[in-house]
Order: sequence, then structure tokens, then C-alpha cells
Amino acid sequence: MLPDYPNLKREIQREFIYFMKEYVKQRFPLQGMVRRQVIHEGTDPHYQSEFQGEFEDEVTKLKKFSADAHFQKDELRDMSLSDVFQRFLDTVGKMGEKVEIASIQDLDDKLTEKGQIASVSKEFTPDDILKSLDTVLISFDKDGKAQLPTFMGGEEASKKIAEAFKKLDEEPYLTKFRDLIEKKKREWDARENSRKLVD
Repeated sequence: MLPDYPNLKREIQREFIYFMKEYVKQRFPLQGMVRRQVIHEGTDPHYQSEFQGEFEDEVTKLKKFSADAHFQKDELRDMSLSDVFQRFLDTVGKMGEKVEIASIQDLDDKLTEKGQIASVSKEFTPDDILKSLDTVLISFDKDGKAQLPTFMGGEEASKKIAEAFKKLDEEPYLTKFRDLIEKKKREWDARENSRKLVD
């Protein structure tokens, strides 16, 4: 019996796409957190930012990103499936880096425009975390638990951020943190109470 080549190719493609997506999530954390939406039509695709079911007035055009994977006919004879996967992953890495850099730059531009930025010290202290949290809107779940934002940084910065977060469990930072969360909860309640109900 001959192998079912079309089905085999579909299975390999499915596995590779899954592996590729996981690779992107691990290497580029921001892309792993972003909700995705497939757009099948239109020559001028755009989107509106949405938060808690409400859309911003500003319309943003989608950006195009690309990266090439090249295979020479002669080299394919000696390449294993793993080699082919790795070539594609290298290409995915190049494109993922472009998307990540552009996304962070867009975030920086938007947050700067809205005044949601905070100057922090080089060492990144617990006070810097509190100052940063005070500049952003914080949501709360149905149980009243704060949905804190994600802090991101390079390798060295991430270590400092992690250490600073540990110190939030110690005084005087613990009391400051609790006071800040109570303040944010009052702000959240006020926003929720002022929202218009739609039938």
C-alpha cells in the first residue's frame, strides 16, 4: 500500500505551523499575549483598538511584515526535514523580530501620546513599579482581583523587575501597594458605574 502523501503533507504542515507559533510565543513574549484575528478580504485592512467592549475613535492601518526563506535545488537533496524546519524557523525569527520591534515602538508612541509613561531609575526599584502602576488603568475581575499589567524588559532589566516585585511583599512597599490597589479599585468602580448600558 502506498503512503497517503497528501494527508502526510497536511499533517506535517499542521505540526510545523503549531511548532512555529509556539516558537514565536517563547521568543517574542509580546506576540504571545496579543489576540489574533484573521482577515480574509479587503485591500486596505485596518482596525480599531478595543478595551472592555469599547472601541477607540482612531482607525489604525495594518502594517505588512515579511521575511524570505531561500532553498537551493542542490542543497535540498542533502537536507533532512529537521533542516528544512530550522531554515523556516530562522526566517520566522527574522520576521518576528521586525514585528516585535515595531509593536513595542507603536506601544511607546501610543502611551507617550496618552501620557501613560513613567520615568524610572536605572536600578528599577519597588517604587518604580508603584509609579508605573499608578500611570495605567487597572481592571478588576468579578471577584475584585486586580488584573495587573505585564512588565517586559531585556534580560538584565527582567531580572531587576523580578527582584523589585519580590520586595513588594515587604514593608513599607506592601502597604503602599495595597493603598494603590484600593485607589485603582475606586477608579475602576467609578468607571464601571458611569458606563452607559446598551439594550
